[in-house]
Amino acid sequence: MTNDLTQIRNTFDRLIRGDQALGPLDRKIMDAIERIMEGRPASTDGVVSITNICAEAAISRASYYRSPVAPLMRQLLNAPDTVLPETERLRRNLHQLTRENRQRRRDQASEVRELRDTIKNYANQIQVLALRNAELTADNERLLTGLAHHESDITQLHPHAPAT
Repeated sequence: MTNDLTQIRNTFDRLIRGDQALGPLDRKIMDAIERIMEGRPASTDGVVSITNICAEAAISRASYYRSPVAPLMRQLLNAPDTVLPETERLRRNLHQLTRENRQRRRDQASEVRELRDTIKNYANQIQVLALRNAELTADNERLLTGLAHHESDITQLHPHAPAT
């Protein structure tokens, strides 16, 4: 973070030495950004955002956007190698983990719904098979009863006799 703070201060020094005259408003913005980046904000929660920079500097967003500091800060803060204050990194990590947790819960709920549907389908199939088994058992009983009444006319095969 000290490297990033040094980079921000170097950017501010270049801005101060540049052609544009910086006013007290610009200095307020630069001080606010430094406080936030150092992790010692005076009036905000320490999140690196335009809203917090404006609140920390006690200026409006319109004033911030008119300042020559704004485009430079956007470039610096959007750079992939910029290290944010630890609280900001932890906050972003927390938001990422929260999003992942929500997605996992959605996925899990979807999987549970699919499994419940599968269980319902299996229960229906088991019920159909049980009914069919009962029909076949009743048919078998009817045929065995009929066989018992007409035994003289029918020759019974051995139960394990091979088919010819």
